[in-house]
Amino acid sequence: MWAIMIESIAKMIGRFETILFVSLVLSLTCVILVDSKTTKFKDCGSKESKVSSVDISPCSTSPCEIVSGKNSSIDVTFTETAAADNLTAKAYGSIAGVKVPYPLPNPEACKNSNLTCPLKTGTKYFYTATLSVPKGLPKVDVVVELQLIAGDDKLVMCIDFPVTVSPGNSKKEQMHP
Repeated sequence: MWAIMIESIAKMIGRFETILFVSLVLSLTCVILVDSKTTKFKDCGSKESKVSSVDISPCSTSPCEIVSGKNSSIDVTFTETAAADNLTAKAYGSIAGVKVPYPLPNPEACKNSNLTCPLKTGTKYFYTATLSVPKGLPKVDVVVELQLIAGDDKLVMCIDFPVTVSPGNSKKEQMHP
């Protein structure tokens, strides 16, 4: 009799733990989905890769709204179609059709960006870049162009995507960059 009761309780606890686990996974998934968004992008001349997705974090709108004075993370998933080594990352911002170079904190794409060089043909990679958005910017729509260039000046990857830069939260932040 006791054995049957203990077995029934164990089954109930097992179901309860399963329900808790599923709830936790769903909650974390919702947090991740709210914090980053797969961004619409265009290929702008990639020669040696096929980009499958671009995710910006934090992002909850389309186009992504990035905040002046904050950092944003860009995660690019791509498959390499030719071997490449010594990659340099470059970024540009276009406002009203005027393209301006934008300095990245880590232009060496093979270091601290989830890439291990040399890149191998047919391999899927996940590149991460950080954009430091200067303080004091007004609300403005920008097209960001992100490139990975090999040591022999080949354009390995080139994508562009729209973002909206919005001013920081406080008036003090907006007035004092």
